[in-house]
Amino acid sequence: EIKKINFVSKPKLIIYSLDTGKKLAVYIPDFLIENKIILEIKALPFLPNPAVNQIVQYLKASQYEIGYIVNFGTPKAEILRRIYTNDRKPWFKLHS
Repeated sequence: EIKKINFVSKPKLIIYSLDTGKKLAVYIPDFLIENKIILEIKALPFLPNPAVNQIVQYLKASQYEIGYIVNFGTPKAEILRRIYTNDRKPWFKLHS
């Protein structure tokens, strides 16, 4: 049996201050998978550090713990996974 994967394209995710927990902005990733995983799709000859750092910052400032960047701009698709668990987010306790 094939299981369907629940995903949302271009969802609006709230970004909170790492210090105060106050809402700062809204981030719109490429996809949100199963309401658990942020997925960014790129088509670049290489992944610049700002692209990798960006997803880490989004994980730090959102309720999500897992993020993937998939880059199709290289001869072989490049997949990076980043994890930032909620127990490392002081602000998260304010909103859970």
